[in-house]
Amino acid sequence: MRTLLFTAAIALTASVSSATVMEWPIGLGGNGHLYEAILVPGGVTWETARASAITRGGYLATLTSQAENDFVFQAVANDPNLWFGGSYGPWLGGSQPVGTPNPAANWSWVTGEVWSYTNWGVGEPNDGFGALDEHYLHFDNFADDPIPGSQWNDYRDDNVSPIISFVVEYPVPAPTTALAFVAFGLIHARRRSRE
Repeated sequence: MRTLLFTAAIALTASVSSATVMEWPIGLGGNGHLYEAILVPGGVTWETARASAITRGGYLATLTSQAENDFVFQAVANDPNLWFGGSYGPWLGGSQPVGTPNPAANWSWVTGEVWSYTNWGVGEPNDGFGALDEHYLHFDNFADDPIPGSQWNDYRDDNVSPIISFVVEYPVPAPTTALAFVAFGLIHARRRSRE
């Protein structure tokens, strides 16, 4: 399964476009990490986005404070191409174990960072109002909200997902070209496969 996801992620790299890599500067209260929004016009599952982020040398963005959430949201909010139907925004690096009966229980970041800050939309997380298994995190503008914002939504991970983008976080200075991202990711994937 792991090999299949990395193969899908590498294939995905050829069919995506990325936005500008943005740094959240330490001098402005940030963490010095880089963030990149990746557009996948045909849609992308959370698991494939996660694997692709790893092959690029990063991970799905983990938003552990209001300031980080605001910074990343501002980086993706003004690009309508990243939002399906103006509502479904990019995948983020939060998930909960599949089959968790309580929609609000056991959420974690892909990095293992402490899950303490949240920015759920009103009534979220809710497992599709109890009708679905929704265990993956994304930005959602909640089109029916009077003021769209940077709220989170829980969502399912399947092939009919309308989510067409994800945000990669790089904890150290990352390569600056798409080709370098791919090469860096392949080296990282090969090292992991040898472990």
